[in-house]
Amino acid sequence: LSKIQGYGFEVYLNNIIIKNNLKIKTVQFEGVVSPRRYDEKGFFRASLKDLGEVINVFKTSGVFNLFYQWFVFSRRASN
Repeated sequence: LSKIQGYGFEVYLNNIIIKNNLKIKTVQFEGVVSPRRYDEKGFFRASLKDLGEVINVFKTSGVFNLFYQWFVFSRRASN
């Protein structure tokens, strides 16, 4: 775990959730707002930051695992 970087911990937890067939739940919190990055940094800087995050996710998870996690979680959310 000490060598995990970027989104590695999220990928690691997702793999545990999938392996152990655990349930997931989306929870809405009233009054909690996540500010849009575009409002804080402007379109260009925010877009570069978003692109960097996408690259980090692909590097950390790999294309196959990323889509596999997405597929599994989307199926579980619809049940």
